[in-house]
Amino acid sequence: MKSLNSIIIIDLKKNKSKNHSLIYKKEFEILIDILFDDEELIDLQIVTIDSSLFLVVITNKRLILSKKLSSWNKKIVQCGLEQLIDIKVNVINNNNSSCVLIFENDQFIKLENIQLVVLKEFTNKIFNTRNEYINGS
Repeated sequence: MKSLNSIIIIDLKKNKSKNHSLIYKKEFEILIDILFDDEELIDLQIVTIDSSLFLVVITNKRLILSKKLSSWNKKIVQCGLEQLIDIKVNVINNNNSSCVLIFENDQFIKLENIQLVVLKEFTNKIFNTRNEYINGS
């Protein structure tokens, strides 16, 4: 299990994440207990899913979506990178874009209200990390 210390920040800096401060969010604290020692954090981003804010974390093995509903209630969704089939980007304008992550068995997650430049960078990291994971590099 990873601990909230310099190892996590080193992972994020190595992977050129600009969102180091998000590790201090309550949604990230929930994730500390489910991150494995051999998982590397690639990036994290706050996005809207079904009109609610979620923290989306990319690791070298999976996507993790976290929402803190209350002090005793939380929602975590985990998806293995091998389950991701496609990413569809929908450009509305530079300040409001969205994407749909399409998984096996016709499952999908729509990420909304993201600046286009942020969305491009984030979806590229998801896609590249998935390909590295699938190809075993």
